[in-house]
Amino acid sequence: MSFLLSLFGFFQVLTMQVQWTFDWLDIPLFGNLSDYVELPTATLFINGNIVYDPEMYYERNGVERTFISTVNTKVVKSYHIKYRVHFPSYYQSYTHTIVFNIYDDIPPEFLALPNRSIPIGAKLPNLFEGVIVSDNYDKISELIVTAESHQVVLSKIGRYPITYRVKDLSGNVSVAVAYLEIYDEIAPEITLKKEPIISYRSIFKVNDFFQITDNYDKMLTITLDDHMVDYDKLGSYPIQVEAIDSSGNVTRFNHYLTIIDTVKPVIKMK
Repeated sequence: MSFLLSLFGFFQVLTMQVQWTFDWLDIPLFGNLSDYVELPTATLFINGNIVYDPEMYYERNGVERTFISTVNTKVVKSYHIKYRVHFPSYYQSYTHTIVFNIYDDIPPEFLALPNRSIPIGAKLPNLFEGVIVSDNYDKISELIVTAESHQVVLSKIGRYPITYRVKDLSGNVSVAVAYLEIYDEIAPEITLKKEPIISYRSIFKVNDFFQITDNYDKMLTITLDDHMVDYDKLGSYPIQVEAIDSSGNVTRFNHYLTIIDTVKPVIKMK
């Protein structure tokens, strides 16, 4: 009876397990492969306890016809290489797949991003004309360029930001800002409502004789050049009416101001 119990104890079941670390290696594009080859390691557990084998060694090349030399850090790709670990003291060998993941973490860049200007009321221009981008890996045709222009108000003069984004196939994004200026190039308009004729020694009011309008501004700077007019003397004199809008557009209108006597003579009895 005691012999059978001893025999059962001798043949107890051993649970062996290997745990790998660094079996997924993220390597940046153009990285040094040799810095990563020996990072994957294996640890042997027997019945949940770590055991050490001084004779342990690895096979890192040629296992199941997979070779480290096939890993090219100049190409964005995942490479699957078989590693094998040996524990001679415990008569154990384990094969595991190590993934060498070559990734691109460098965002594309803008080489040219022009500012633009259009007259007020014009349509939004082609925001991608003149935009030049580049990337360290992907082709230009593979890059995605977008432009956000929601802040632009085409009916209002001002300088508006256009936000550009360029994204490569790895999801790297660069952001840059250019500006769209909306300007007013149309000068105010001055038209004659009626001939400027006033009575002797009366006040000349520009708005009584001239219609002054603008395509954008409601308030204009209006000046009258009447330095040649003698309001105390009848006659016809040259004048100039000038209108300036907020964008500096100027219109000048040259005409004549006529001063007449409209008061009848008064007869008094001596």
